[in-house]
Amino acid sequence: MARVLPRIALTAEEEADVRARVLQFFERFRSPKIVITTGLDDRPRFRLMGVRMAGFTPYLVSIKPSTKLQELQRIPEVTVLWYQDDADDDNSDQPLRLVAITGTAELVLSAEGIRAFPGPDQAMSDEELARTRLGVIVHPTKIRVEGFRPGPRYPIFLKP
Repeated sequence: MARVLPRIALTAEEEADVRARVLQFFERFRSPKIVITTGLDDRPRFRLMGVRMAGFTPYLVSIKPSTKLQELQRIPEVTVLWYQDDADDDNSDQPLRLVAITGTAELVLSAEGIRAFPGPDQAMSDEELARTRLGVIVHPTKIRVEGFRPGPRYPIFLKP
């Protein structure tokens, strides 16, 4: 029998607090993120990647040609996953943190579009950037967080 977890209902103030904690977590989290796509064989593909964030919107830059481009053109759903097991927050009794943002990938293939991403600019010419890199903006459809409130570590679903 499958275990059914309770749905956590938050007040507007509690949700704002959790959202603020998650944004702070993004600022401190320096490890590679796990990016999950659907492979050409219809199986999940897991990759460690750097991710740039603007609020709750992930931005990815990758090399091309790549299998990722073919995968995302075929099935544009992406999940970006953060997991940390040594939470550094005196206001929480949670040692584990998890954030999973699932959304629809928008491919960005122009140098101008990639340069508009948050974070450091690519140190290459526009021609080289457009020829060798692809950008992905993940438009969130689901945001799942765990470990950002005291008490049992149940999933909380935030509004995208």
